[in-house]
Amino acid sequence: MREQLRAAVGSYIEQAISDQVFPGCVLAVWTSEIGPTYLCWGKTTYDGQARKAGPETLYDLASLTKALVTAPLLLRLFEEGTLWPGMTLKECIKSTASCSELAACLAVPGDKQDITLHQLLHHMAGLPPWLPLYEKVSSEGEGVPGSRETARHRPREMGGGHDCGWDRISRMVEYIKVIFNTPLMNPPGEKTEYSDLGFILLGFIVECCRGKPLDELFIHEILEPLTIEGRLHLTFNPTCGQFIAPSSYCLRTNTPIAGQVHDMNARSMGGVAGHAGLFGSASGLMKLLVGLMGGNRVFSLYHPKTFLAGGRPLRFCYGFDTPARHGSQAGTLFSSQTIGHLGYTGTSFWMDLAREIIVIFLTNRTYPNDSSRSRMEIQRLRPVVHDEILSMILAYAS
Repeated sequence: MREQLRAAVGSYIEQAISDQVFPGCVLAVWTSEIGPTYLCWGKTTYDGQARKAGPETLYDLASLTKALVTAPLLLRLFEEGTLWPGMTLKECIKSTASCSELAACLAVPGDKQDITLHQLLHHMAGLPPWLPLYEKVSSEGEGVPGSRETARHRPREMGGGHDCGWDRISRMVEYIKVIFNTPLMNPPGEKTEYSDLGFILLGFIVECCRGKPLDELFIHEILEPLTIEGRLHLTFNPTCGQFIAPSSYCLRTNTPIAGQVHDMNARSMGGVAGHAGLFGSASGLMKLLVGLMGGNRVFSLYHPKTFLAGGRPLRFCYGFDTPARHGSQAGTLFSSQTIGHLGYTGTSFWMDLAREIIVIFLTNRTYPNDSSRSRMEIQRLRPVVHDEILSMILAYAS
């Protein structure tokens, strides 16, 4: 199967590397009958001396963070009854605010009071897709009264300790206030509009509930129950630089930027946020997805297989994407019982829950710079690769 898969997609991927859509990639395929297969092409940069891309290479997973970190952590809170899908932002902030100063800072404006957690998870809260919060907070943020840090916050140093507790929460308040003061694009519940801002809000809510940052919670509540050693293969703010595929290039220092999250909002939040920040290898990501698909050690009521039991009425499903009915990046052959997500840096995964098939495609297409050409080319490539892979798997199974 390995060589057949390589033959089926190799020419497309080699052409993409030749056209400098990305310097290298890792394609990982899993089926319940065969197990994992890893296929690798190219290197981590265009430098001839660069390390070859491999199953252990760490990639900036970008928005995969939403589906792999924030959504599962929130679903665990649903299962405990600490929060619930129909809970409004007004109720949520009131119940999770850890002190009166915090509650006073986070008075939810009238147009957002009735937004529910379900709407945020499904990108139906009416919030804009994105804002340069790092600029607005730098110039406008005031933090929580009495906080030791106020308007300007830089990411913690590589290899530094966990950023947690009061300082972390008070710092995040600045970003949440900007989001609260941003006009809605649509009334809540009326329209699906993909939004980073909604998941920044959700990540903040999870941290307030647990009193710990998302990176710690991800290890203790997701990876450890699945018995995954994630610190080397699924992590925020990685330090093992030689194993990281850089996601951008610094013209000032003339060096690749590796291990620092590409998303500027997440970077300004210390590299840990509800919408972005997770780095992962194909091997680590595969272990996580197989664990989420097969067991109930993380979820029971909100297991991914229950998401689609009643059909697929919405585009997004509890933080996961689903294949679009037309022009999907997943191609045309995944079943209707499929969930996944795309990452801006050129990463993606899809899980066919009915057929028990997983396909992971990791690239660093934003290196050395984020061009519209690379974005368009990878959008053309993904459906072709997925259709070739699914066609091969389904023929093999029959």
